[in-house]
Amino acid sequence: MQYCLRRGCALLAIAVAAGCGSNNSSSSDATQDAVQPDALPATDGCSDAAKLIYLFSTRSGGNAPRLYSLAPLTKELKLIGTIGTNISAQGVSPVAITILRDGVHGYVSDSGHRLWQVNLADASVDPQPLMDFVAAGGKPSDNYTVALVGDGQGQDTLYAEGYSKTFYRVDPTARTMTSLGLFPNLCDLTGTNSNKLIAFCDNTTIQEINPQTLMSVSSDPAPGWKSTWAIAFWGGYDWLFFGDQTSPTELFRFDPATKQSVPWMTATELGNVLISGAGVSSCAPQIVE
Repeated sequence: MQYCLRRGCALLAIAVAAGCGSNNSSSSDATQDAVQPDALPATDGCSDAAKLIYLFSTRSGGNAPRLYSLAPLTKELKLIGTIGTNISAQGVSPVAITILRDGVHGYVSDSGHRLWQVNLADASVDPQPLMDFVAAGGKPSDNYTVALVGDGQGQDTLYAEGYSKTFYRVDPTARTMTSLGLFPNLCDLTGTNSNKLIAFCDNTTIQEINPQTLMSVSSDPAPGWKSTWAIAFWGGYDWLFFGDQTSPTELFRFDPATKQSVPWMTATELGNVLISGAGVSSCAPQIVE
């Protein structure tokens, strides 16, 4: 996410460098060599690809935002491709990303209030969006951060929060949204496989949210903040990506048990790009021994 997204930048400016405090630096892209994901149990029915963190960069120099995968323990980053250039030279301008359990596809919400299905092998999107949030009853002034939440039994539910702080349960197949009410904070969301959301809220706190009740179960001070950010839950930790127009993204690992944060990857290790979105599937490990 970028700071201006929270403060009402024009929709067409979302994820674009001009006016959004983003950085045009992507001169040293991540390696495109095959990534070997972290060593994880293979008995859960999930593919290795479904256990990675997926990231997207800001729009840079007129180029479409790029999709990456990250194996956090080994710090291996793979550039997958530019998002949606199969349908338009400008691609899709993503606001948020979340990953399906198949490890083949993800959902991307964009600055035009639409939800797309993205192919994780090459960053292409389906020719038509899955749904239009406004047509489904969302507010036209909102963009939407999205996250899939697993129930621990292989079933996922898609949740979204609009910038008006309204929470929704979303059914992309039926193209419907059910309003769950207002949440006190504006948050960037990431899912888990234990019926809870993890969120970076109001640029100040990391919260665990029960999406059924819209209650904040816990809230911890965030270890920092910059004008462009993303969050992902992986292996029992919260992974926070912070960057701004003068410095590419760095990665921090926050331990909710000890409340301690440690620097994890430098800007150089992250390819000197500005990351503005991160997502995982419910196949991502909930704890790593």
